[in-house]
Amino acid sequence: MIGKVHYFEGRYTEAGSAFETALKRNPRILDASLWLAKTYSLDPERVDDTLALLDELLEQSSGQYEVWYLKGLMHEQRGEINQAIQAYRFALNEGRKLALVHGRMQAIYEKAGLELNAAPHKRMRELMEQFSVFAPDIKPAQ
Repeated sequence: MIGKVHYFEGRYTEAGSAFETALKRNPRILDASLWLAKTYSLDPERVDDTLALLDELLEQSSGQYEVWYLKGLMHEQRGEINQAIQAYRFALNEGRKLALVHGRMQAIYEKAGLELNAAPHKRMRELMEQFSVFAPDIKPAQ
């Protein structure tokens, strides 16, 4: 996607235009929506646009930790600390799924007798499980 090239080269106006064009062609490209939100998030005047895009993304797929993280940043910029904390907590909870991968990596390294390789995965799994649990009454910040 040419928009990513522009983004990583610091040409954010061109990146935004490329992502907008991609979305006009096919509004269901979630990746283009996320990158457009990232591009918008760099402009303090576009916080509302960014949050609107992020809400649309979350309606389509709520399990994206990167979307929750970016939403937390936007709320933080607005001084909406409670909403930022909620968004960050949802991002952490989504990251918990990576604990399963670390658990499998630990197990396979242990089966192969590679304890030194297994140890960091065990630690990451334990940390992710520890820090991604939150009260069940928390609802996503909208």
